[in-house]
Amino acid sequence: MYFDFKSSTFSHLRHAPNAAAILHADGGISWRTLHTVTRNWMQRAVIAGARPDRSMVILGHKEASFLTAILGCLSLEVPYVPVDSHDGVYRIRRIVDIAQASLIYDTAADRFIGGPAGTQPLAEAGLACILFKPDANGEPLGAQIGRESIALLADWLRRHGALGPAPVFMGQMPFTCGFSLLDVAGVLALGGTSVLPGAGTQESASVHQLARQRVTTLSTTASHLNEQLANPHFGSRALPDLNLLILCDEPFSPPLSADLRQRFPSVRIVNMYGCIEVTCTAIWSALDDEANPFPGCYTLGKGPDYTEVFIRDGEICVSGNHVMRGYINAPELNRSRLFHHKGKRAYRTGEPGTIDERGLLHRGSPGQDRSGQQGLHATPD
Repeated sequence: MYFDFKSSTFSHLRHAPNAAAILHADGGISWRTLHTVTRNWMQRAVIAGARPDRSMVILGHKEASFLTAILGCLSLEVPYVPVDSHDGVYRIRRIVDIAQASLIYDTAADRFIGGPAGTQPLAEAGLACILFKPDANGEPLGAQIGRESIALLADWLRRHGALGPAPVFMGQMPFTCGFSLLDVAGVLALGGTSVLPGAGTQESASVHQLARQRVTTLSTTASHLNEQLANPHFGSRALPDLNLLILCDEPFSPPLSADLRQRFPSVRIVNMYGCIEVTCTAIWSALDDEANPFPGCYTLGKGPDYTEVFIRDGEICVSGNHVMRGYINAPELNRSRLFHHKGKRAYRTGEPGTIDERGLLHRGSPGQDRSGQQGLHATPD
């Protein structure tokens, strides 16, 4: 069984229904149970007033009920807005107001709460979610992600992600982060198992937990891996099931890559380059230290077949149908950051970059020291 992100429904209901869909500190949920719980949640959401032209805030942390609510919203075609319950009251209220949320689902209380009175229909139809991040002043800024964008990511991961036929996937990112879409679109589109860190262990899943849950794919940051490397048991001997390590959200260094290769000699290590505005993934490529011809500069190769990364006016840009529909209620910012390229939506990342004579895209301005930075294969605009 798996979740089909094109049709927003559960598929192959009779195939391995008792396999684990979610594992967490208190136990697990089978695919059959996840399907039943999600359908029940959807019925309650409709009664509470959920509708496709209004967004719904999901308030909670990285727990099974949060993932159930995400799948329920996708099935109902209701745009979901993930909000971490650890955030301050001001930020939560601001997100609810900006997103024009007509409903709030509180995962801890398992209840629906009406949003502010007088909410208006969303200007964009067909949204999957609105993901928020702080703007330059620390205020919430919401990227509107279309259903087609998540479907593209899920389909590509099924065909080319090499996560395995039924990956046991642990992601360190909260559901409010764009890179957590790997948890949702990746593992659930493949009929795998999503391992959720227990309460209080969001940032530091232990070797014991990874081994006990037999995690095959770990998605995390360079800083978290540096912390884990302080543990001498963090390696293939203690984690024999781990076969894919995904680094995302932060730059990495050659020493870190060398340490990981020594600890995990047979594990495939992948680096991701992206942001919420491009549905988290613009570049996804394996690191191969032995084949890397440019010391100190890791070549990330090409991104998914639905994306293009290029330089315009000295700035890294990304185009494709996975690019956001724009920031909600921020028309001036949209005019400055979004444009069309070869008939598709394109996004200016705000990050300087250059393309060298070898066709590698570098992060940073010309002449900047790139020691330890990643290089990206790209085609000049």
